[in-house]
Amino acid sequence: AQYVPHGEFHFLTRFHYWAADTVTYGAESPWGEHEIDYVLFIKCDNGGPPLKPDPEEVSEYKYVSPDELRDMMYNKDDNGNLLWSPWFIGIMERGGFEWWENLEEALKPGGKYCNE
Repeated sequence: AQYVPHGEFHFLTRFHYWAADTVTYGAESPWGEHEIDYVLFIKCDNGGPPLKPDPEEVSEYKYVSPDELRDMMYNKDDNGNLLWSPWFIGIMERGGFEWWENLEEALKPGGKYCNE
């Protein structure tokens, strides 16, 4: 079996967010998430090890480019049925696309994007 080399993850930053669960409970939701999320990046050769997401958490996945992901997230005409977690949207809108498009710089210890 092939595993992700944990020692090769690079910490970039963390961010605080709160989001109500309006999908499950409607606009007046009493429930939600209030978290601090840590953003870690890793680059694996040949696509990395096979993914085995928890089916309770992830219904499907696919590999995409930054432009394809932007289109999936923001082009509601073609992708109106996709549901994104608030923390994922938060990461991508707070720098995720820039970090991904400048991956080599993002992976440098102490680099431009690293918030030590």
